[in-house]
Amino acid sequence: MTRFPLRSLPIAALLISSSAAYADTYTITDLGGLGGMYYYGYGINDSGVVVGASSTPTEGLRAFKYSGGSASPLVTTGPSKTSYGYGVNQAGTVVGSNYRILNGSAYERAVIYANGQAFELTGQGSAFESSSARAIANNGTVVGGSTDKGAFVYSTVSNTTTYLGTLLGTTGSATLNATNNAGTTFVGSSVATGVNTTHAMMYANGVMTDLGSLGGRISVANGISESGTVIGYSYLSGVNFQRAFTWSNGVMSQLGSLGGADTIARAINDVGTTVGVSGQQATIWNGTTAVNLNGLLAPGTTGWTLRDASAINNKGQITGWGTFGGGYHAFLLTPTAVPEPGTWAALGLGAAALVRRRRKA
Repeated sequence: MTRFPLRSLPIAALLISSSAAYADTYTITDLGGLGGMYYYGYGINDSGVVVGASSTPTEGLRAFKYSGGSASPLVTTGPSKTSYGYGVNQAGTVVGSNYRILNGSAYERAVIYANGQAFELTGQGSAFESSSARAIANNGTVVGGSTDKGAFVYSTVSNTTTYLGTLLGTTGSATLNATNNAGTTFVGSSVATGVNTTHAMMYANGVMTDLGSLGGRISVANGISESGTVIGYSYLSGVNFQRAFTWSNGVMSQLGSLGGADTIARAINDVGTTVGVSGQQATIWNGTTAVNLNGLLAPGTTGWTLRDASAINNKGQITGWGTFGGGYHAFLLTPTAVPEPGTWAALGLGAAALVRRRRKA
């Protein structure tokens, strides 16, 4: 970590909020994939372990786990090799989906990848319905959605699935995309009141809350921080494109855009740093201002165009995918200069002390 002497920093810089903190530059690591030209990073934990999906020379997309400098395939649950890794917790347990073939058709099934094996989650409706596990908390709680019964929470302790219903009190037409670290609060989307209306929602303490929208009929929550800030995307009223949002204390606010049709916030870490995509460019938000991650790559980085930032951990590392070498490649961005959260707090105290001294002068 780079340390800055307090006297060299202007007061305004010292008062920057940790929720707006991101690195001056990032080094980039190509995650390598499984031998194919197309691979995508979808989830990351605080140790820098990344999960995603990769093409191979002989198969379709296959779930992988990147750790210790290399990517390895995750096992599948059946003859179909098509699989995805969407989330990983601090213990390294991965969740995602695996396709199975029944009567000549493919059905997606929610899966946990652990200890070199893949396990289909129990209670996911009939064999001819599809389901997907999207995130896993550090306590092992898994969340996702099923086309049969809707949003679910799966307990790895009791090996049981609980379906949460919808904002309308019905079954189906809802999914969960993210959980807090403790596995107690979940966010996603649900059918809501109105014709063809789906709204971002939060589920906590047995209650499902409609988070509203930015005016359009559709909104989706993709992430939640430990402080309860929710991010995602929403359509605007009368406009057929998406805009990223942040939601806190009952208020949904629009995040800035780099231009282009769609802007989507995909993930948020515990200090409030949000990442996603805007105008087909991987994006990080400084407060509500969109910043193109391509402009933050370390000097000398060549050949990359970062297209989407899918996840960010509490160290500020980011995964996603971009174009490189004629294909789509998963990347890991590592910050080169941003202070850790504890350092931001110390800088804030130092700034306050300097202000007091100036006032006394």
